[in-house]
Amino acid sequence: MANQTEATEKMRAYLVDWLAELHYKFKMWPETLYVTVGIMDRFLAKDTTIRKAELQGLGVTALHIAGKYEEIYPPELKTLLKVTDDALTKKDVVEMEFRILQTLQFSVTFPSIHRFMERFGRLAQMNEK
Repeated sequence: MANQTEATEKMRAYLVDWLAELHYKFKMWPETLYVTVGIMDRFLAKDTTIRKAELQGLGVTALHIAGKYEEIYPPELKTLLKVTDDALTKKDVVEMEFRILQTLQFSVTFPSIHRFMERFGRLAQMNEK
């Protein structure tokens, strides 16, 4: 976040909190939230031109991408757009999706703490037996 011109760490924190609420509201898998934040953070690290007004679009689009990747039945785009009180359009999300995927070179997966904790939990259970 240090290389960002307009977006601050505090704005990112508010956005992640809001995304966590959406994640809970839509009953998504835990990994989806990790992937959402990972997509957002990696994008912010590479693209320093994100404007303050684009942050909500970045968050919703990252959640949309992660949902399509992780969920069996992800929330529909029109449902996600309703949550923003029509601050975004389908065109805005599609354009941001293209921008994110191009910047990340379509690499949306990465090792997350969630997978390590799942594995650690299984190993701990095996050692108790």
